[in-house]
Amino acid sequence: MDKRVKETLNVFLTTIILPVVIIAVSISFLNSLMGTSSPLAVVEIDMSPWYVSSMYPTLFPGDLLLLSGKENLQVGDVIIYRNPYSGKNIVHRIIGIKIDQHGGKRYVTKGDYNAYPDSYNPSAEDIIGKWIGVKIHLVGFILLLANTSLGRILLIILLIILLLTEFIRIFKEDKITKETALTRELRLPTYNLPDPWILLSNPPSSNLIYSV
Repeated sequence: MDKRVKETLNVFLTTIILPVVIIAVSISFLNSLMGTSSPLAVVEIDMSPWYVSSMYPTLFPGDLLLLSGKENLQVGDVIIYRNPYSGKNIVHRIIGIKIDQHGGKRYVTKGDYNAYPDSYNPSAEDIIGKWIGVKIHLVGFILLLANTSLGRILLIILLIILLLTEFIRIFKEDKITKETALTRELRLPTYNLPDPWILLSNPPSSNLIYSV
């Protein structure tokens, strides 16, 4: 296989295929390890100014959170639940547990930065998982960006630019390699010729004999 084709395939594998496989395997491993189908969550921008979240100072917008299952929830746990009315995922702390009129368990939640509890009390079915205390700052912004149409377009454009940059580098290196090889093939042999000034100042003696 041509070297240029091999390098092009290598760029494609390392830039697209390998990261996708690593992410898929990692998420599958986390699903089994943490006991939940959604082991990761992101703290979204939910207040103004944007850099302050309703869980400040515990959590900031863009924090990537590691979640466990929703078993044995207690007061003080930080949970992620989906509000069925707004359709948003909420990251708040449990401040109370109560029983509704149907005998079901409901969790009273509140953001650490908020003055009042949430108006909606989630049930176990609404809860996605419980935060185990592990967070990575700012990484979540990438996922938030990828969830928007504009963000997906920007990420695709960035990926295309990276691929084109690598392809251009490969083709330039291949061109330089071929030109260097051609130059070596066409290079003329060199000879150690005497200096012409030396020849003029010291002409060779003639051994011819003239007769009249």
